[in-house]
Amino acid sequence: MSDQEPTLSAVIAETNAPVKAGDELTVTVTVSNRGEEGEGTVTLIGADGEELDSTDVELEAGAEETAELTWTPEGSDVGEAELTVEADEESVSETVTVEDAPAEFEVDIERAPEHVPEGGSMTVSAVITNTGTLEGTTTLEITVNDDVVQTQEVSLAGGEEEHVEYTHEAGDSGPSDVTIGFETADDSASETVAIVTESVSIVRPGESKGGMSIFAWLMFLGMAIILIPLLPIIALIKLIDMLFGKRGNPA
Repeated sequence: MSDQEPTLSAVIAETNAPVKAGDELTVTVTVSNRGEEGEGTVTLIGADGEELDSTDVELEAGAEETAELTWTPEGSDVGEAELTVEADEESVSETVTVEDAPAEFEVDIERAPEHVPEGGSMTVSAVITNTGTLEGTTTLEITVNDDVVQTQEVSLAGGEEEHVEYTHEAGDSGPSDVTIGFETADDSASETVAIVTESVSIVRPGESKGGMSIFAWLMFLGMAIILIPLLPIIALIKLIDMLFGKRGNPA
């Protein structure tokens, strides 16, 4: 980048207006340098003073080049919009037309389980959004493994959305995968859910998985608590029995 200061001016050569809301508007400008060689910035400004886009250009003295600035209008921008291109301290403006966008229905999966047990049920939900600015109606098809199981009409104003869910019973057909899909004329989305077989051990009340019941362990501990203090007495009785038993028996 040069340290010298250029003096830039810009002229709007053309735009691709009119455009529909949600589509990109391109403003083509011719930038000239009436000063010294150097680099400057060309900026696209909206009607509310907001900077929409900018680009840097580097020009020799007396040179010119073409640059493009872009802006994607929203539904709130429908109508006439005044755009301004600024280069250094000069500016030039042009009014462009932003038209309504027809209804278009986008589909996104919102929530789905990763897996469900065999014989269980799965609920998958999707959000349907009208990305256009005009109200419209579409037919939504819900599919299970590509087979249509349900259809419904969805009517939405521009920018509105609706949440839809479908519950499928997994059945007892064994481990498998089930794909739940949501489809409009404009878009589709799906989610695959695994069906798993759960191995569950039945544990009766009072029984542990280790094999010995809780009651057996309690009885063992109780007997140990009772017998441990009696062990010296039992040993003494055994010793007396051994001594007197020997004396009473003739050799």
